[in-house]
Amino acid sequence: MARDGKPISKIQETLHVDYDEIWTYLNSIGAYSWIGAKSITTRRLKSLVTETDRARRQELADEARHMVDYLYYQGLRQGKMLDKVKKALE
Repeated sequence: MARDGKPISKIQETLHVDYDEIWTYLNSIGAYSWIGAKSITTRRLKSLVTETDRARRQELADEARHMVDYLYYQGLRQGKMLDKVKKALE
């Protein structure tokens, strides 16, 4: 569900599972909602401005790059899914 872009709150309503459990599970498998991935990216980029430790700055930059890559590949995946739906409707 998260890979399809559903927010954790919607997954929680559907599955009737605690929000923290869902978030922990999704984080462990590297699946994020679009909003979650965008929020993580934004927080990492904002943290770069004030971080003074070089190693921590590199870590934040790597995490932000990972999230941008994640959003890019999820966008490609959803585009392919949309193409399949369009073809099925023709």
